[in-house]
Amino acid sequence: EVVPAECGVDNGFGAFNRMLAITDVDATYGPVCFNACENCEEIVEPSFVNITFQVNMSEQVVSENGVHLVGNFQDWNPTASPLTDEDADGIYEITLSVEANSTALFKYINGNDWGVGEEVVPAECGVDNGFGAFNRTLAITDVDANYGPVCFGECENCEEIVESTTVDVTFMVNMQNETVSPNGVHIAGSMQGWDPAASTMTDIDADGIYEITLPVDTNSTIQFKFINGNAWGAGEEVVPVDCGVDNGFGGYNRTLEVAELATAYGPVCFSQCEDCMISIPILVTLRVDMTQQTVDASGVHVAGSFNNWDPTATQMSQYAPGMFEAVIVMNSGQTYQYKFLNGNDWPGAETVPLECGTADGNGGFNRSYTAGNAGETLSPVCFSQCASCVVVPMSQVTFAVNMQNETVNAEGVFIAGSFNGFSATATPMSLQSASIYTATVGIPSNTPITFKYINGNDFQFVETVPFECGVDDGFGGFNRNYTVGNSSVVLPAVCFSSCADCTVNITELEKNNFNIFPNPAADIFYLDLKGNHATSYSIYESTGRLIVQSNINASGVLEVNTSAWSNGLYKIIIPELGTKTITVNH
Repeated sequence: EVVPAECGVDNGFGAFNRMLAITDVDATYGPVCFNACENCEEIVEPSFVNITFQVNMSEQVVSENGVHLVGNFQDWNPTASPLTDEDADGIYEITLSVEANSTALFKYINGNDWGVGEEVVPAECGVDNGFGAFNRTLAITDVDANYGPVCFGECENCEEIVESTTVDVTFMVNMQNETVSPNGVHIAGSMQGWDPAASTMTDIDADGIYEITLPVDTNSTIQFKFINGNAWGAGEEVVPVDCGVDNGFGGYNRTLEVAELATAYGPVCFSQCEDCMISIPILVTLRVDMTQQTVDASGVHVAGSFNNWDPTATQMSQYAPGMFEAVIVMNSGQTYQYKFLNGNDWPGAETVPLECGTADGNGGFNRSYTAGNAGETLSPVCFSQCASCVVVPMSQVTFAVNMQNETVNAEGVFIAGSFNGFSATATPMSLQSASIYTATVGIPSNTPITFKYINGNDFQFVETVPFECGVDDGFGGFNRNYTVGNSSVVLPAVCFSSCADCTVNITELEKNNFNIFPNPAADIFYLDLKGNHATSYSIYESTGRLIVQSNINASGVLEVNTSAWSNGLYKIIIPELGTKTITVNH
């Protein structure tokens, strides 16, 4: 025998012998079971019970090799235990004899081989199989039992598939006010997958009413739209809010609750809640004010539901400076939506304000008009505004720069400022004298402006404005600045890249044939023309604002009252005699 170690002693040969310590008293050893430490246990034959296993394969494509059961009670053999579906209800079953009072571990296989079709048992109804997956488990008692049915790969039985029932719904739309697309009229909705080309509507009796009958699930609520064409973004209707539901994209869909009986929807007028009214054609004149816009070279256009939203179809004509109009044929009683365009393409479309707009279904707004029974000329509206343009009072400002110390660029001299978007090319200046360049610009009154002069038409030639007479331009430099008043003004010339006028040359010194005294002055100073002829003089504050401009009718001494002036430096210009400065100090 092979004596177990726990009841033996090492015999020196890698095994064990039994051992008994003999005393002085008779004794008995055993009985022990051969090869064991204790007596042999009584062998009890196990009992078995019948277990019926059921799996629902209704959601599976059953393998041509059938459905099988594998488990610890049949040595995990994938071919040994085939299940059958005698009544063809999708539930496969097998009854096996399993040892009572044991724990069964098992799986179903769609097929008859490992790694091909065994189910993935969910963790919540399985036990770890030691290989990163799970087995089903069942505690076996001493009575027969059933397991299942359970859905293949799930913990519970499969949900019963209920075939939906449908009813026929006839949809009708009146297209009498529309130019029907060459691609026809379609309907798209939740009942057909929102496909704009799948469901073609027909007008068999040529009465302008297009219809189609579709199967729709009973007891359901559907959403849909009619389409003049067969694609999104080309001709879908704009459903009014009064008969629509929010589609989540800034627009509205039609909606219908379908019960258990066949029904009809419509006819309704395309893009309206009701059927189209019998209408007569009228002429409506649309007008837009473009005076605050730079009109595109391709002109001004209007696009709307009356021309199938074609941005090139309707060009407007100019009936007054900056004012454009177009005559549109509309049907009385119908509502039209439209937009004005600066140009003939959608990037030039106006932005219609919410206050006077109708949602366009794309997050923006259209203008709208309901035609009456007689023609009408609408009042002009400002482009991208609800009402007429507000007239902004303008003042003419004449800028002057002295280029005496510069070699003037072949492209000329320009001015760029906040009034022209700091464009280097928008405002050229004209030569007025030997070296003085000027430009007169209309600027809204009471507006602060900043600007720079450019020797050429590119910012690489822009002047460097000194900080003493400039404001920070945000780029490490300085701009000139001036606040436009309520009247036109001629600014004094300044030297390019300087705060004051250029130092006069010899010829100009010869012109300075007048004197100022006293200087500084308190409340009065005098201009001595020294007998020279002059026609006028101008006086400017240091900011460039003109405060005095007067004709001269004498050649002697003129008195100038400064009692109302602020303390500071003033420039006096007599065109024929030159320029001088005076300080006023009360």
